[in-house]
Amino acid sequence: TVPTSLHESSTNVLDDLACHPNQSGNLANSTSARSVTVNFESIPLVPSARRLPAWAKVGIAATIFAAVAAGVIIPAIYFSPEATVTYSTTTSTTSTSTTGTSSTSTTTTTTTTTTATTTTTTTTTTTTTTITTTTTTTTTTTTTTTTTMTTTTTTTSITTTTTTTTTTTTATTTTATTSTTTTTTTTTTSTTTTTTTTTTTTTTTTTTTTTTSTTTTTTQTTITFTPVGIYALNIPTCATWNQTGAKMAGNVNGTLGSDLGSLSSPVSIFVDNDEVLYIADRDNNRITKYPPNATVGILVAGNGTAGNDPSLLNGVKGVAIDQYGSIIVADSNNYRIQKFLINSTVGITLASNSSINPLGQMRDLHIDVNNNIYITDSDNNVISKYIPYASQGVVLAGGSPAGSAANQLSTPFGNFIDANGTLYVADDGNARVLKYLSGSMNGTLVAGITSNPGSNLTQLSGPISIIVDNNGYIYIADSGNSRIMKWTTDYSVGGVCVMACTGTSGTALNQLHGPRDLKFDRYGNIYVTDQGNHRIMKYNIILPTSPCPSSG
Repeated sequence: TVPTSLHESSTNVLDDLACHPNQSGNLANSTSARSVTVNFESIPLVPSARRLPAWAKVGIAATIFAAVAAGVIIPAIYFSPEATVTYSTTTSTTSTSTTGTSSTSTTTTTTTTTTATTTTTTTTTTTTTTITTTTTTTTTTTTTTTTTMTTTTTTTSITTTTTTTTTTTTATTTTATTSTTTTTTTTTTSTTTTTTTTTTTTTTTTTTTTTTSTTTTTTQTTITFTPVGIYALNIPTCATWNQTGAKMAGNVNGTLGSDLGSLSSPVSIFVDNDEVLYIADRDNNRITKYPPNATVGILVAGNGTAGNDPSLLNGVKGVAIDQYGSIIVADSNNYRIQKFLINSTVGITLASNSSINPLGQMRDLHIDVNNNIYITDSDNNVISKYIPYASQGVVLAGGSPAGSAANQLSTPFGNFIDANGTLYVADDGNARVLKYLSGSMNGTLVAGITSNPGSNLTQLSGPISIIVDNNGYIYIADSGNSRIMKWTTDYSVGGVCVMACTGTSGTALNQLHGPRDLKFDRYGNIYVTDQGNHRIMKYNIILPTSPCPSSG
């Protein structure tokens, strides 16, 4: 069965798994994913079972047995970062096997070229024409008579004159005589026969046999569902931590820088199951990661230049890794939440400031097991929850105006959500930590004194970040006092200082200067963002060698 806290819907988690690569494998090519089980037997009940005495193992086992017997469902995914989920993947593979047969055929082509004998006879006919011209002369005589009449008063005289004109016409007669001469020319062309034989060898490969087989393989794949930094750990109630820290990133002497071996006002961190450290390097506008034992970071988001295009960041103040390895960033000065897929340096905007989704300066960011994102918006004095694929948040705590009442916040910074949906808020402006049960808008004071900052063990001065273990113990980055405090469930007693307890800030390995964030690793060691010293410190846990007092 799957713990209740694991469900988003009957298929949503598995559908997401099939589309996202993660540290334990890549499911992008899965054809189905239907069977999901939680491997309770392999879940260590403490950060590292091999490091606990036998009495501790027995005690924890007895507690779980009693809870199960009473019908209580224990969400195992919250017991340890090593909780695993196993699902079945059925993959159908079609294989085609081809047997090739090679055959060679020889084709002989005979080409015969024949030139036929052609006899051409040309007959030329010459025609001679003789023209005989005969001239005939014809004489024509024309007689013209002219009569003249003279009239006087009494006498009329008529005189006639005759003129004869002779015309001679010569006619020519032409006689044509034609003589025809015929010449015959005969041309003979001899016959030539040419025979050409061409032998062509053609090799043809014919595929004659095709065998197709379908193989269905069912694979059991185990995926770790638990990035550390989100979940509460089983920390022994009387555990302590080494007071001398180890520098994990940045410069040991507290100097800032922009090279990948340096930091500049780091504000937020995340530690995954492989102890890879992710850092929101605020003033360098980037996210870097440090594998174990690395002295130089690897750039994974942003490039050091402030900007608002998808590949740039501006004043990052929160970082977390979701269950699929994507980097979620509170891009504070751009008023947006960015997501960077594995191996991608181009961000996807999940939510941004708008009229329907006011989003101010974000001070912290957390993710729960269902990939819900919790944002601390100090401009609007609220804690908002963004479910997957939603661009509009739901207010869980606080609101306008700022104030010190149970339903108000004043410049909140850190937030933490536990397995039961209980929300913890570092209410910086009121010098306190509030606890909100699921669904409640009224907080309960669990650390500090409202509106009364100070340095004694009942007070806080600038509580900025919080984490909570499975005992309900609260660990607080008390920035104004440059120390890390722990509050038990007996809130009225006050807290105890667990690291950097010198009373002064500084650069020594047992000092901090304005701590900004803190996270557990899988073993219960605590990582601290030492913002004023531009470095990340690690404090190793010291496990008890005998049973802890029942009071913790």
